[in-house]
Amino acid sequence: MNAPAVNLIKQTVAEADPAAIVPVLEKCLAAESAGDVRQLLAGLQGD
Repeated sequence: MNAPAVNLIKQTVAEADPAAIVPVLEKCLAAESAGDVRQLLAGLQGD
């Protein structure tokens, strides 16, 4: 994984509701592409 993606994940997790993180991270791990992961993280940031 590239550094910008790692930084985005760290920032998103730091700002997100802890209860919301686990299911989103599980989806990220199962995602087929980086674009899917970005969409999932964007959803977290919208909370």
